[in-house]
Amino acid sequence: MEDCVFSHAFIISREFEYQFGSGKAQPTEKKRIVFSSSTMKWIPNQLLDSFPNVEILYLENLQTEAIKSDVFRNGTRIKRLYLGNNNIETLDDDVFDDLHAMELISLDENRLVGLPPTLFQQARKLKTLTIAGNNLERIEDGTFHFTIELAFVNISHNKVNFFKFALIPSLLDIDVSFNKLKEVTVSQRLQYMNASYNHIGIVTGFSRKLRVLDLTSNNIHQTRWVQQFPELVELYLSHNQLREIESEPFLQLNHLQILLLHNNQLFAVDPSMNLPMLRVFDLSHNNLVNLDNMVHHLNKLESLSLDHNSLVTITPRVKNDQICISLAYNDWDCANLWTLSSALPQTAIKDRDGNCPAPYEDVRGICCRQNAATPYLERLLEINKESRKCEVDEKTN
Repeated sequence: MEDCVFSHAFIISREFEYQFGSGKAQPTEKKRIVFSSSTMKWIPNQLLDSFPNVEILYLENLQTEAIKSDVFRNGTRIKRLYLGNNNIETLDDDVFDDLHAMELISLDENRLVGLPPTLFQQARKLKTLTIAGNNLERIEDGTFHFTIELAFVNISHNKVNFFKFALIPSLLDIDVSFNKLKEVTVSQRLQYMNASYNHIGIVTGFSRKLRVLDLTSNNIHQTRWVQQFPELVELYLSHNQLREIESEPFLQLNHLQILLLHNNQLFAVDPSMNLPMLRVFDLSHNNLVNLDNMVHHLNKLESLSLDHNSLVTITPRVKNDQICISLAYNDWDCANLWTLSSALPQTAIKDRDGNCPAPYEDVRGICCRQNAATPYLERLLEINKESRKCEVDEKTN
């Protein structure tokens, strides 16, 4: 497909008539238009009058501030429209009404504060929409009522606190990361969801299609809801408020391969947790004391991160000879650590503590203490006390 490239175009005034192309009255057959090193504060109607057959239109990085409602009147063949990196603050509710063939639209990195509910009412072939990096706060319920083929939406890096994207039945992939959502509902067809860096505490819905769920840096306190997504392959729950992981909600997650739980407040993980396909398990930066018997069920584990906890012992039976494991910054019992390290390949331990101050000793680069049973028991009592307190708090709330 041959491009028509406009370089160093400069349009800031509405007082003049503009002409595009060769200057001939006959419209051209060009199907892709690109602007390079140009400035267009507004888009003249004459652009599409001269190129009515265009299918791909790049109007990015033009400092565009406004788009008139009739500028796309001759854009009935446009399939992909790129309007990113401009200064657009508002859009007329009928500005896209003539774009009947549009399959993709990008409005990334503008200054949009809202979307008219009828903005996409004629965009029945729209499949991909990306509006990342704007100032959106709400997406009203009827906004995507007519987009019956919409499969991918990216509204990351906004200020959205209200968006019921489960109302888009065709949706397969959504990115709502870096917003202000407090709850999300997963629709039945959804396969991938990135909702990291929000304020989410409630997850609802049911889907046998969902494969990847990213809820990093939210306000998640419990994991009972994970059983509603039995086909998950990747689950990201780091930087939340989890204190305990129970095995029951994970019983049906037989396909889970990646589970990241680092940087929570975990003090307990159910030792009967059985995830037969799990390859990557990150429990680092928590408050764990004991993981005895837990890793016995994780036959395919390739990476286990346990660093930055309060671990004293772990039952040293790891079945995968290719495993990489991080153990630094814990409170290991030396006898247990010797037994564990002896069962691992020389290259398995992937981190180091550095210098071990007395009374700590160095075992393959990891610090440990002799006869650590007493602090271990004291810590268990403290953890059990904290656990009971949390249970009382949850019942009270």
